[in-house]
Amino acid sequence: MTDRLNILVAIVTRNRICDLKECLKSLRLTNPNPSGILVVDNGSTDGTIATMKQEFPEVDVIANSINRGCAGGRNQGLEYGIGRGYDYVQFLDDDMVVGQDFIGKILDGFKCDIKVGISVATLCYYDTPSIVYSGGGIFKFKEGFLTTHKMDNVKVVKHLPCEYSQWAFGGASCIATRILNDVGYLDENMGAIGGEDYDYSLRVRKAGYSICWVPSAIIYHKGFQTPGMADTTSNEKIYAGYRNLARVYRNNYGLAKYLIAIYYISKRMIWLYEEYINAGDGARAGMVCRAMFDNIFCRRRIVPKSCSKYLCNIIDLYLMFRKRINVHRQ
Repeated sequence: MTDRLNILVAIVTRNRICDLKECLKSLRLTNPNPSGILVVDNGSTDGTIATMKQEFPEVDVIANSINRGCAGGRNQGLEYGIGRGYDYVQFLDDDMVVGQDFIGKILDGFKCDIKVGISVATLCYYDTPSIVYSGGGIFKFKEGFLTTHKMDNVKVVKHLPCEYSQWAFGGASCIATRILNDVGYLDENMGAIGGEDYDYSLRVRKAGYSICWVPSAIIYHKGFQTPGMADTTSNEKIYAGYRNLARVYRNNYGLAKYLIAIYYISKRMIWLYEEYINAGDGARAGMVCRAMFDNIFCRRRIVPKSCSKYLCNIIDLYLMFRKRINVHRQ
């Protein structure tokens, strides 16, 4: 008989039943166990609901008729946790696998300081579990949100003491429900994917709480590939991630800093656009242009292709002009 802690694990899923089953099986093996597990299904059509009832009867399920997105599903998890008196809600992506001691370890983060509002785990590549791709993170205004301890060996990292972090990866975050009155819920206007964890991390710190990274709480994530492997990141994720950066700055800073942030974000995206063009990937370059357009004009939906095409032409002219200047200087 394993001990149980007053923590709810909330998993948002959509049409990834095989990954979800592996995630839930890993949670069954944890010691101590979580007090409860909740799956928020965002309108799956692959038999997720039926599988939960047949193979995982101990798991509670919220079945949405529409896709409420990552933030919307996680907010449902927070509401469920508060309504049933849980002290902590641990988010997991449906393509994650946890170690047997994960539940006990992740709560160590709250022992660092009474003001810790989020405890965040260490993320390793699923296909190369010895390599860390995220161990906490830092925020630099000009560069955005950066992960730390990337490419370190997990055998070394897991023995490090807990340390404060400036942002928490959403799918690896354990949130103390006591902070919700001060911080509120995730911003569902971010869309289906991307950026809500950046925004929430800034809001948590602005409210006077801290974020603690727990090196020994290990998660193995399929969502990112080991460097050198083929990049399977969808164009939609690329679009959403860069578009929502502007919203993060707008939500948390005044107009002056927001306009400065737009400059730095656009500068970085022009560099990314050039990288994709040089690699012959016009589709991704187009997504970068759409994201840049939405950043500038604060739109929430993908812009018409005609608008992004004009922006692509403007960027191409800028790059050609910059190249000629560099040649002339040489």
